[in-house]
Amino acid sequence: MDGVEGGLVELAYALKAAGVIGCGQTPLNVIVDRLERAFHVRVDNPPRVFQEILYRKKGYTVFIDLLKGGLLAFIDENEDRHGEKARKAS
Repeated sequence: MDGVEGGLVELAYALKAAGVIGCGQTPLNVIVDRLERAFHVRVDNPPRVFQEILYRKKGYTVFIDLLKGGLLAFIDENEDRHGEKARKAS
């Protein structure tokens, strides 16, 4: 499993588990298929990749954690910029 496959499968399972696509009714294989198309990635055996995720020593949510960290850094950066602009305008 490479990082791209693992990240896509991690994201697919997270979206399914959270029930955020199709009111939670969309089958996992459809979610994986749509993500593969969107990101131009092919995952041969998503359940096998998920099993490998379960055996990770670094944790189950490496990709999700990376996304969260990136988003939080982006928010912090934009809050700083927005705060500076708001103070200058006042």
